[in-house]
Amino acid sequence: RILEKCDFEFCGGKGGLVEMPGDKYTAGIAFLTTHRLIWLDQVTLPAPGRSCSLHLSRIQGSHPVPLKMFGSRTRRLRLNCAANGGGGGQENDRPGDLKLAFRGESPTEFSKCLEDAVLCKQWNELGRTRQE
Repeated sequence: RILEKCDFEFCGGKGGLVEMPGDKYTAGIAFLTTHRLIWLDQVTLPAPGRSCSLHLSRIQGSHPVPLKMFGSRTRRLRLNCAANGGGGGQENDRPGDLKLAFRGESPTEFSKCLEDAVLCKQWNELGRTRQE
């Protein structure tokens, strides 16, 4: 699944790439695979810019962020993320929340696909197949 006009908003401080941390990454394209949520920095194409990914195994839960009566009409989805486990204690590798802000089409189908991918745990199936 692909969704344009998507932002990554890092909760509780700066996040993202170690060499380019920020409060949020804006104007990107979100790609969902069986193993990863990929954010492509559309502004800097063809250079990679701040493009990054999140392995789905790190997502412990997700829920939509309620819209405020007089606030922004941008729909958001909050992801509760576990620590990376291999980052040497760097700020970007700590557990925390990531918000996806959807500025284009409705995120309903994308959110459903993300939830299904996390529940399916396809990355575990690959590991089991290799061990057999």
